Parts: sequence; structure tokens; C-alpha cells
Amino acid sequence: MPGGNPGIAESGRGHFIWSRRDLLSLAAWLFITLFVWVHTTPEGLSTLAVAILTAALSFLAARARYARFINAALAIWLFVSAFALPHDPRTSWNNALVAILIFVVSLLGWPRKESADTIAPAHAFERKTGPDLPAMP
Repeated sequence: MPGGNPGIAESGRGHFIWSRRDLLSLAAWLFITLFVWVHTTPEGLSTLAVAILTAALSFLAARARYARFINAALAIWLFVSAFALPHDPRTSWNNALVAILIFVVSLLGWPRKESADTIAPAHAFERKTGPDLPAMP
């Protein structure tokens, strides 16, 4: 397919790739802030668990659609634990904002399930000419 990325266009998984990257970036951010900012022990353990599980589930969600709902549940846990566990206020707000982002990406960032009949192949939009076809302007 000229001028495009055939891997994404033909597979119809462009949204999945971006969602996975977003979730991995958010998980990496949680992991980095674990060592950069002050965390109480319960808050640190919660942040570490959510970071590791979010990263792992972002890969699993390609094959098992339920994994995105588990990621959303982890986001809810991170949000609640940000204020329910003993915490540093700055770290709590970071975790709460990241939890909202994980929740949104988990539920809204994935493509709807479509059948093969509804997805047009990339070559369906190419201009065709030939001896039995009229020339297109």
C-alpha cells in the first residue's frame, strides 16, 4: 500500500497499538514516580502493583478483551487508594490523575469488535484502471 503503514491499515489494530503504548507509558510513569517521589509503604506497594499489572494487562488485552476491564478496575483501585491509604498529598494527586487516564484509555481507547465483513481491505480504496475498466479522472 503506497504512502501508508500496511501493518496497521490491514490489521485494523491502529487504535490498539496506541492504547497499548499509552498504558505502557502510564505504567512506566507510575514506576518512575515510585522512586522519585515520596511514597508511604502502603501507597508505594499499591503504586508498584498497579504499574506492573497495567503493563502486563496492556499486552494481554490484544487477545483477551476482559483484560481492559481489569485495567479499568486497577485504575479505580489506584484512585481510591490515592486518598484512602496513608499518603503524601503530591503523590496522591499524581496517582489520582494517572488513575483517571488509565481508566479512560482502558475503556475508550480500544476498537470495537468488528467482523471481517465490515473492515474494507486496504487495496479496496486503490484506483484501478485496466483494459476492462474505464479510466478514472
